[in-house]
Order: sequence, then C-alpha cells, then structure tokens
Amino acid sequence: MRLIPLATALALTFGAMSPAPAVAQGLFTARAYVNGAAITEFELRQRMLFMQQLGAGGLTERQAMEALIDDRLYLIAGRIQKVSVTDDQLRTGMREFAERGQLTVEQLTQRLAGVGVSEETFREFVRAGLIWREVVRTRFGGRVTVTEADIDRALQVESIRPEREILLSEIILPTVAPYAEQSRQIADLIRENVHNSNDFAEAASRFSASQSREQGGRLEWIREANMPPQIREVLDGMRPGQMSREVQVPNAIAIFFLRERRDTPRPAPAATTLDYAEVLLANGHAPETVEEAAKLRARVDSCDDLYAALRGAPAAVQRHSASPGQLPADVAMELARLDQNETSTSLVQGDSLRVLMLCSRTLTQAEPPNRDQVRTQLLNQRAGKLADNYLAELRANAIIRGQ
Repeated sequence: MRLIPLATALALTFGAMSPAPAVAQGLFTARAYVNGAAITEFELRQRMLFMQQLGAGGLTERQAMEALIDDRLYLIAGRIQKVSVTDDQLRTGMREFAERGQLTVEQLTQRLAGVGVSEETFREFVRAGLIWREVVRTRFGGRVTVTEADIDRALQVESIRPEREILLSEIILPTVAPYAEQSRQIADLIRENVHNSNDFAEAASRFSASQSREQGGRLEWIREANMPPQIREVLDGMRPGQMSREVQVPNAIAIFFLRERRDTPRPAPAATTLDYAEVLLANGHAPETVEEAAKLRARVDSCDDLYAALRGAPAAVQRHSASPGQLPADVAMELARLDQNETSTSLVQGDSLRVLMLCSRTLTQAEPPNRDQVRTQLLNQRAGKLADNYLAELRANAIIRGQ
C-alpha cells in the first residue's frame, strides 16, 4: 500500500476529528482492582514511561495494565507461599537488573528520573519480579529435573553458537520542539499503512530525519553484538519482513524494519567495548557547519588525526570508552554501523553537530559455561513453563475489575 502525502494524511486522520474535552483523572484514581488492590493512574503512567525507557516504545496502555496486573498476582502468590524480599536482596536485584544494560543502579535511576520515572517505580518492579522468582523456585524447584544427557546436548549447542548479523532499515522521527506532535502522528500513520519493505522504504524517504533516508532507510549489515541492548531486545523477537514497534531514543522515535538475519562463522562475543572520539561543531544546523564537518572527515584517517586537524580551533576532541549499553541509544546506534576510523555526522546535540569517529571496537569472547551453569539454565527454562501455567491459574482465580 502506498502512503498518501503527509499533509493529506494528517488532515484525513486528525483534521476531521472534532476536539473532545479531556476527561480529568487524578493521578491516584484507581484504574483497576486485583482482589481489591488498586492499580492507579499514576502507576499506569509510570509503567508506560519505564517500559519505553527499556525499549518498549510501542507499548500500549492495555499492555502496561496487563503487566501491572501480573505484578499484583506475583505479590498474591508470594503471600500464599509466605515469600518476602529483604532490603539486601532488593538492592542486589536492582543492581543485577541495571547490569543487564551494562549500567550501574545510579546511572539507570538517573536516566529514568530524566524522563519522569521515580526510583520507587523501578524498585517495586524489581521487588515483584524477585518475589515471583522465589515463588517459582519454592513451588516448582523439586518438580523439575535435568539429566546429564540434557546437559551434554545443551553444551554441544552452546559450543557452536555463532555470532549473528542483521540487515535493517530505519526511520528516525525527531521529538524535539516543534516536531514532537507531528512525529507522533507520522509514527501512527506508518504503523497503520506500512506492510512491507517497499512501503517502509517509501516512508523512510519521505519522513525520516536520518541520512539513511537517501537509501530508503536501508542500512548495511550490522553485528548484533554492536547494537545497543534496548534496541536488540526489540529486534530479538522479530522475524525478517517485520516492522518493529516505536523505540524511544534521545530526542527521537526510531522504527526498524528487519530485512534479513544471518549467522556468521565467528563465535558470539560476550562483551563489546567501544573507543570513540567526539567533536562538537557549533551552529549544527547551518549549511557551513555541515560543510565544515565534511571537510574534517576528508582530512582525517584515524582518531589521532583529529587532534592535529583541530589544533587551534574552538572545537575540542573528546575521547570515550564504553560498552553499547552505557551509551545513549542514538550514539550507540550510530557507532554500531561504523567500522574502525569511520565517522558519522548524523546527530545534533543542542545547537551543535556531533561528529563521531570510531577508534576501535574490542570484542571479548565468553568463557564456555560449565555443567552447573547449564544445569541451572535448563532448570530455569523448564520451571518457567510451569510458572506460566501457574500465573494463568492465578489470573483465572483472581477478581479483576476495571481492566
């Protein structure tokens, strides 16, 4: 299906709608009850913001409510099993959760606070998960078995686990003023009208703010290990030919189309460390600044060349070393598509154009898991299936109102 012109689409979709008065709801108005325990408007808004920061940019209000209902059911199961969480266990759980994105608790809570998510929201999310994990262990731990043959088969699969590469297309829609509302409307149009790669390419050419719009949003092959974790999580559940939900990145909405995925002969790395240089050029939107960035790219062949090229200039070279998960998603995504000593001039920070240059990318290979680790993984997988059935039973037996 071809996309209709933006102005026409917006007029048809939004212009014909008569404005309706907003229904004022207090932040602490109950939106649902689970066995008499309220889920408030505030909790619902917080959960949506929280999940968006974890990469669930297209999360609907209904999905957020279902997740909060599950949390209430986890707590109910905890009371049935007489399971609780100590303060030390909670702190450890928060640290482990942050480390999945290669962040500290302080870094994650600061990032969440920046978009209005309270630390209490993060804490209670982790608390519910820890209680549920202990419920599952207590209830099903003795009912799940793993044989030595099971471990042998799993180790054989793990030993040949290859590194994957993905072929993506992207659409980047700015959310800074004055484009935020228009970008959200365009995202809605894309979700409703894009059904295949050709539709996506047309939408990227018309609407995307990324330089890739000139190629219909198409990117070259990218190693999955190079991608920021919050975007990898979105792509992990996709098949080739599918479009992602919206992903919130700094100052933009990102939408991806997975064109292809392939295995490589290389083993999958356990960690990636990026060494990169950054130069900020003032008046980033001005044509002369874009021209200056192009000249800079032509003069340098490595990160070390930047120091000589900018000697005496007001711009300063900043060197950074970090994992993809420690970087803002937009920076991590730009670096993911670069090879060593390549540069990007796609991002703007405030009024400055950001020139990024990848100095090196270091991949650390994982130690092969031992038999005890594999046994634990298999036990968790099998207990997880039993846990899903138990959660469905809890939901069926609960009194849930106002979903």
